[in-house]
Amino acid sequence: MAKIYIDTNWLIDFYRVTDDKTVQLKELQKHKSNLVLTEQTIAEFRRNRVAALKQLQAGFNKILNSERPPNAAIIQKLSAQKELIKVSDERRKELSNHLARLIADETSDPIARDVLVLFADTAVKKFELDDAAIEKAHRRKLPGNPPCSPYKYTIWR
Repeated sequence: MAKIYIDTNWLIDFYRVTDDKTVQLKELQKHKSNLVLTEQTIAEFRRNRVAALKQLQAGFNKILNSERPPNAAIIQKLSAQKELIKVSDERRKELSNHLARLIADETSDPIARDVLVLFADTAVKKFELDDAAIEKAHRRKLPGNPPCSPYKYTIWR
């Protein structure tokens, strides 16, 4: 039977794409006995999930802080204008706080919950990170594989 390995970048894309593709995570549950994951994938997901959410939050805050409703003198005394600014500020804060909660607590993050349930499932084949795997990764990294910044931490300095 063929095995399926899920790359961390594929999982992190759930935080970057505009389409709701979480149905794909549900679909993976149907094939969990064919899944293969590594401890490294789990660690990378947790680390990169936070980075992706912080990037989303920063972009979101930048847009929200620059897109405040206009407040020209001719309308600033109108109750509708005051209410619009108040509601706008409340919604900005609400959305920013929501992203902050997702960053702080992976159990409040629906994507992380689904991914971590999959990781924890005993039907999924997991490879632990041991000293032999670390040594192999180190030997692979020395000549510059996988590629990264030129000569960064390689023997080619």
